[in-house]
Amino acid sequence: VMIIALIMVGESAAFAPSVISPTLSFHQPSQIHFGKIRLAQNMRKRGHKKPLSMGLIEGNVSNRAIKVPAFIFTLNASTKWLVALAHTIAVWSRPQTFIAPFIVTGSIVAVYLTGGLKKIINQGRPEGAPFTDPGMPSSHSLVSFFAAVAWVSVLESYAGSNIGKALLVGAASMIAILRVLCGYHSLAQIAVGAGLGSILGQIWVLLGHTLHSHNPRLALISSWTCYLGGSAFFINRNMREW
Repeated sequence: VMIIALIMVGESAAFAPSVISPTLSFHQPSQIHFGKIRLAQNMRKRGHKKPLSMGLIEGNVSNRAIKVPAFIFTLNASTKWLVALAHTIAVWSRPQTFIAPFIVTGSIVAVYLTGGLKKIINQGRPEGAPFTDPGMPSSHSLVSFFAAVAWVSVLESYAGSNIGKALLVGAASMIAILRVLCGYHSLAQIAVGAGLGSILGQIWVLLGHTLHSHNPRLALISSWTCYLGGSAFFINRNMREW
């Protein structure tokens, strides 16, 4: 979060003071692929002579030029892979426990729950966003805070875990803020996602502890079964398109 704040301060001359959510004129999500931002050719076709300047991407908000560092888009594109890697390590580093696969299973459920909420609320994304699907709430924000709060709840039983808790919440906040900086969501959309994700994360962990207290062995088997099945479904349905 501090890194993002420093970036925003450093670019204050490029951002209009009243603009919090930069909205860029991108039209194809495929322009961003592991940080390889191929905007130059597209923007030249639209009449921009200098689409890239010193590592900054130029856009327009209310006819005022803005500039977002190109690595912001690279970082945003990499977050889903980093989260997936962190969850995989957490699960397989302690295969004898039920809570890690249980949390990951909940995160997968949260992904599809958010998709349903988006269709029901049907609120558009900020003007100029490269996606046409609804943006309320932000799925990245909701799922990130779901996982972060769930893991924070687990860390409550460990002494000296404040640093870990701060890192988890900080990571979720960074993921959410990146969605605003890239122009994919408004502040309201990531705020609602963060709030809902936090509440659902706490409820999910309480449910897990209740199941585990009644029958630890059944909870372990069920958790791993749902994790493996849910992961296979998610990989085939979602990750193949990353």
